[in-house]
Amino acid sequence: MVRESYGQTSAHWLIAGGGGGGGAGADGRPNMRLNFQQQGSILMLSWEGGGNLESAPLLGAPFNIIINASSPFPVPIIGDQQFFRVSSPCPP
Repeated sequence: MVRESYGQTSAHWLIAGGGGGGGAGADGRPNMRLNFQQQGSILMLSWEGGGNLESAPLLGAPFNIIINASSPFPVPIIGDQQFFRVSSPCPP
């Protein structure tokens, strides 16, 4: 099942921190967005600006980097649930 997060539309998930705090820049808009589109039994994740795609089995669990993941990234919609985010260090 695909669900939206943080009240964003079903086409976007808010996923980044830094900037103005709470995942938003100084203008209040999210720093990064993780986009998704269902294509049959595949969920295509996409994002801009680099960063590392990470996943976790539960929201409270540690997220792990998906090695060599690049945008767009296909995820089969079968098996156990997963949560995804993109992490990127804040510039100095």
